[in-house]
Amino acid sequence: MPHHHHPLFVILSLVVAVLGSWTALDLFRRVRWHIGRTRQVWLGTAAVAMGASIWSMHFIAMLGFDPGSAVSYDPALTLVSFALAVGATWGAFFSAARERSGGALVMLAGAFMGAGICLMHY
Repeated sequence: MPHHHHPLFVILSLVVAVLGSWTALDLFRRVRWHIGRTRQVWLGTAAVAMGASIWSMHFIAMLGFDPGSAVSYDPALTLVSFALAVGATWGAFFSAARERSGGALVMLAGAFMGAGICLMHY
């Protein structure tokens, strides 16, 4: 089955991933400086930024893939995939933001985020 990747979309997806992750991690840094509701707002903001970055990067890359036949996207499933990316990122950030988050907890948070990215595709 012949297929083609448009290089502009591949480069754009990488730029979105880098800039979005940079922004999200900068927002996440602010979580440890706050307590209570303000802390949760920063955590949610960082999760939305990272989840949107991950989802957008993958969606842009998929737009650059030409499998040689027509492709369509179901709007409801597309929104569910976005929600999965944001939710998994929120869970990972929530775990990593705990007071005593050691290396094992951070690795578990990373695995949780990776599982969310996998679910986002299916």
